[in-house]
Amino acid sequence: MFHDWLAVVCKEEKKTEAAASFEMAEPYHPMVSYHELHKATGDFSQEIYLELEALVGCVKAILGKIKHAHGNGLNLLERLNIAIDVACALVYLHNDTETAIVHCDLKPSNILQCEDMTAKVGDFRLARLLIGRPTNQVSISSTHVLKGSIGYIPREYGWGERTSVAGDTYSFGIVLLELFSGRNPTDDGFTGGLSLTTWVQSAIPDKIVRVIDPQLLSHTFDNDLAHKGPKLQLIDCVTTILRVGLSCTADYPDGRLNVKDVVAKLKNVRDILSKLNENICSKH
Repeated sequence: MFHDWLAVVCKEEKKTEAAASFEMAEPYHPMVSYHELHKATGDFSQEIYLELEALVGCVKAILGKIKHAHGNGLNLLERLNIAIDVACALVYLHNDTETAIVHCDLKPSNILQCEDMTAKVGDFRLARLLIGRPTNQVSISSTHVLKGSIGYIPREYGWGERTSVAGDTYSFGIVLLELFSGRNPTDDGFTGGLSLTTWVQSAIPDKIVRVIDPQLLSHTFDNDLAHKGPKLQLIDCVTTILRVGLSCTADYPDGRLNVKDVVAKLKNVRDILSKLNENICSKH
């Protein structure tokens, strides 16, 4: 039922005025509204979800706040793997599709957590297609109004700048900082010029422990293995991750890391952590 209905909607959907004003070499891919999906899936019934392979076993998750069945928060490696999954998704959206896609609303609640701990990016209602060369890209939106979530929107969007892949990179940087600090960018404590980014920046490198999520500190640094293992190296890994987050949230788009470089840096940290774990386990 769902698949037949979706096919009819896609055939009947017309191009928007914005899309019609451009000569596109690639076929136009119409968007289906949230309301239409809601109606077609019977209020997003469980039976329909089971038909969608990408959503099987996935649940909405707020990064860094998820707890295992035994009550413990996510450990360092688990959080890092989530961050890498999300960054890889952005690499695909920005570079590996026929037309680059900007998500425009990347935030923790728009990330799906699967049972196997794989993270997937969801909710593309505000997504935009970038038409043209990277140096002169024009965005075509699935919505006529640019929206986002407070705390995750890059400052240039407030200046009226067009959406760009660098905007997604900024949002990812905020998510990364939140994931490892446990602090939301809209936290009541961030006032008078203090923000999540300036708070983290002020702690690097000497006071880094002050900005690490207490749950993460307890889980990773205060257990028996951490006492016996190279605790300073673990802290260095978190410092590197937070530096990546800060590099993603530079004030100006040109100053931000390319998302491919983000993936490379985070994977390098994961390799270091994996070796540390192997060395610790081999001694027991």
